[in-house]
Amino acid sequence: MIRSSIKQRGATLILVLGVLAIISVLSVQVIETANGLARAQTSQTQLQQSFWYAKAGEEYAKLISKDYLYKKMLLEEHTNLHFPISDGDIHVTLTPLQNCFNLNSLSNRSGVNIMNRAVFDMIDNPNISGDTPKNKAEQALDINLMGIALKRRQLETLFSEYDLDSDRAQFFSDRLVDWLDEDNLPTASYGAENTYYAALSPSRETPNQHLMIKEEMHDFLGDELLEFSPVMPLLCVHPGDNKLQININQLTDKSATLLSAILLAKIDTATAQRIIEERPEKGFDNLADFWSLPAFKDLDISIMQKKAIVLENRYFQVKSQVSYKESQFTLHSLIRINTNKQVHVISRKYGVNS
Repeated sequence: MIRSSIKQRGATLILVLGVLAIISVLSVQVIETANGLARAQTSQTQLQQSFWYAKAGEEYAKLISKDYLYKKMLLEEHTNLHFPISDGDIHVTLTPLQNCFNLNSLSNRSGVNIMNRAVFDMIDNPNISGDTPKNKAEQALDINLMGIALKRRQLETLFSEYDLDSDRAQFFSDRLVDWLDEDNLPTASYGAENTYYAALSPSRETPNQHLMIKEEMHDFLGDELLEFSPVMPLLCVHPGDNKLQININQLTDKSATLLSAILLAKIDTATAQRIIEERPEKGFDNLADFWSLPAFKDLDISIMQKKAIVLENRYFQVKSQVSYKESQFTLHSLIRINTNKQVHVISRKYGVNS
């Protein structure tokens, strides 16, 4: 009897110890789960707050960008802004995008005709192409190149500066034009429409709309996009705008080749770089002073080509970087200023590094 009682107490003790062990393990797991949820909640709260701080940076950039619409030169202190916040800081970078080749200029349509995309004022974007001559006098002065035909030649000239031959330029232009236009008829030798893209993996359709971001080029160029890497920094997209307009005061030594491309190599890149180097310290006051430079004397430059040179900044890339407690958040925004100095946010991209 005594031995049986001892065995029963021993078994009970083992059972109790086992239950205690299970409870201890469950307690640790519950605590770890609770701590994990608390950390996740804290991280989520910090990221959410970082997002609104980044939006605040974007709003400030929208506010001050109006002052830069006609500013001749944008200095670093004007476009690199730093704001301290509680437990962190906001760094806002404002980059003008009037010094690149707008790929949407190879579209016949302006933003007012682009469905499901940003809609802008009709003053800035008439239904006709921005490069269509207004009257017969202007057309007579043109050297038979305007609209998309002119843009193709200008793009080909730009590509040639980066050792991309005319065949590669035609491939790029044909694919781009078909990606933008409304019909389903392939353009020229390298054109591709829905019947071509449907056979790819994954299959897709041509949007028949303006590009919203440069990354969309991968959709119509595929792996051949890598061939155009050298010229990529000089390409950009202005959604809703089919004009090609380069601010001569924003060009640098590296982007001076855009001037040569616009003028169809009537001046070479070296001459374009020299013009940029000798540009007035505060920029050109007006286009008359620019076109009166000796480099353009006796050159047959069409009105359509001259229209591509401007002195305004309507497009900006805003980079709003937030460091808040343990979170890092970056917001990229493309903004545009219309003729009434209203600022539109065209697109946003954001990323998180924790």
